[in-house]
Amino acid sequence: MVFDAVFSGGPILGSVNEFIDYAQLVVLVLIIYYIIKLFTVGGKTQEERDAEGTAFMDWVKEKTEGRKRKAEEAAAKQKREKEVKECETLLNFPKSRIILAEQKCDEVLDELRTRSTAHLARANSALTQVEQHLQSAKRSLRGCRVKLKADRRTYIGKLEAYVDNLQQIINSNVRVVMPVNDTNPPWNSRVVSVRTALGRVKTGCGYLIQSMDKFMEDCSTPDVTSIPGGPSPGPSGGPSGPGTP
Repeated sequence: MVFDAVFSGGPILGSVNEFIDYAQLVVLVLIIYYIIKLFTVGGKTQEERDAEGTAFMDWVKEKTEGRKRKAEEAAAKQKREKEVKECETLLNFPKSRIILAEQKCDEVLDELRTRSTAHLARANSALTQVEQHLQSAKRSLRGCRVKLKADRRTYIGKLEAYVDNLQQIINSNVRVVMPVNDTNPPWNSRVVSVRTALGRVKTGCGYLIQSMDKFMEDCSTPDVTSIPGGPSPGPSGGPSGPGTP
């Protein structure tokens, strides 16, 4: 089970109680019917009556077990749906921040198409927003980890580490080469370096979104290296990020 919550009472207990009531009623009615039939229908040998009794008990057992299976399946389905809903609720916010970061990466790249003071200022502003959204996502993921059990907590920790890797790329490969002004030479080579590094950040954001979508869909913990074009695994099997900063 994903979460530390313990089910008690509620719809699941109600389903079990309904099954018990139903089973008791069926058994009582059929026992009465069988007793009446036993004393009103004659001409049967002991073997025939024993065979009928065995068939009757087998039928009751089959019906009772069938009803029990249905009750257990309904309870398991309800429990699973609750888990999936909680997974979705947990990751909704960090996922939304990653989406915003991805969009702001596009803004930076678009603004750098034009060499001017105004466009450079807007590019720097959008880049700052990329950093803010990534930091917000990482902080939210850290909060999610304390609400999950070990296996899923490990997965969320890997997502958090991946976001940290994207931040390092920005710090080491984008900020340091960002043109200071529109006359800062060499403009073209600096912009090419920014585009290359920020393109890796944008790709990483898309990868994170896909991975979180999978987790939110069925509460499974997808392999963080399973998406085509994703990063290669790090030494511990976790994400190494979309390239080394």
